[in-house]
Amino acid sequence: MPNSLAQIGLLKLGITAAFWLVTTSGASAQTTLPNLLETTAPDNNNSEFSLDEFTENSQSLPLSPVKQSISAQERLKLDSALDELHAEAAAQLEAGNANQAFDTWYQELRWRQELGQLEEVRTLGRVGEVAWQENRQADVQRIAQRLKSIQQEVIAEGNPSLLHALGKAYQQMRLPKQAIAVEQQILAQARNRGDLKAQEAALQTIAKQHLGWFHYQKAAATYEKLLELRSSSDSSSQTVYLQKLAEIYDKSAQPEKAVRIKRRLAENYRQQQSTKPLAALKTSLASDYETLNQPNAATQNYREAFELAWSQQQVATASKALQKLGDIYYRYRQPSFALRIYTELLKAEQQSGDSYGMMNTYDQMGHIYLEQNNYSEALQAFQKGQQIAQSLSYKEAYFTAQLERVHQQISQNN
Repeated sequence: MPNSLAQIGLLKLGITAAFWLVTTSGASAQTTLPNLLETTAPDNNNSEFSLDEFTENSQSLPLSPVKQSISAQERLKLDSALDELHAEAAAQLEAGNANQAFDTWYQELRWRQELGQLEEVRTLGRVGEVAWQENRQADVQRIAQRLKSIQQEVIAEGNPSLLHALGKAYQQMRLPKQAIAVEQQILAQARNRGDLKAQEAALQTIAKQHLGWFHYQKAAATYEKLLELRSSSDSSSQTVYLQKLAEIYDKSAQPEKAVRIKRRLAENYRQQQSTKPLAALKTSLASDYETLNQPNAATQNYREAFELAWSQQQVATASKALQKLGDIYYRYRQPSFALRIYTELLKAEQQSGDSYGMMNTYDQMGHIYLEQNNYSEALQAFQKGQQIAQSLSYKEAYFTAQLERVHQQISQNN
């Protein structure tokens, strides 16, 4: 393999000897690195590649960089050269040479070890994320194993910066179990220190990991802890956690818990005088009451949702609340109330230019009138629905069939 520009640059740094050789009793000796970078690289895409062979064939880099303290100036030069090596690997990947790119990245990783575990972990996370994106499972497993080894080394130390870097690396590689385990350790440290801000940050990360992988129950439990952590704070600081919990309980179909959270969230909005999101929240809350078979609570919240939305010119939300309210009255055999609600709904839909909504409302009203044997009103409702359907070139045959049905019933009763 030809020497890279970054590799040649390393030679020009004038520090190569500091990494190549360690003098012991007048003799040269080399030390070895941790096993991630000493073993044979994984076989991807049926291409055989040995990292050791790659490095041995390189005329610019040694087989095993030697652990030795370096000056700040040398560190900066090495870091810059390794950035070039990373850029070269990225270019190789872009050109479609994935195996060659990972060869280069593994070489970068060897040298990053000279800059300390923090630098190595950050690089492992970056390269591991690319491996995940490229579906190189062998590389993902290998890098994850190296991260695990480092994690075991630093458990006793509890180095905060290194723990945060490990957590981020696991997240980059889409390894939620490992990422959460690290965050739990960070959380435990924060609790021991009594650091509420750090506890909140760790819990936020844990909750996002659970939610990102659709572990709703665990995500909800974590957000409940965050809410408890903020229980003594003002209502605005609790709002984001209440919103998340409402979202989770909706997605996981837990209406009872959703009602509890949404009622508390509504109260928070009122305390903050934030009325804009209240209408949509009330509509959602009413839907939960419907699911729980509590029609009185549902109708009350739909009415409140409509009034709030209409007063703030949120016409779409107002229309939805009216539609749901009308549906409840119809479902509970109160057709007269349902027709009054649908009449108001038509006004809202007309104002917002919702032709599809008007068509469907006329259809619903036509069916109610037909059930009441009010054929003239049924004909009028279906005719208006048909006119809109024709303008939309949609459901024309359906409304024609409904009109024929009304005419047939009229004939049968005459």
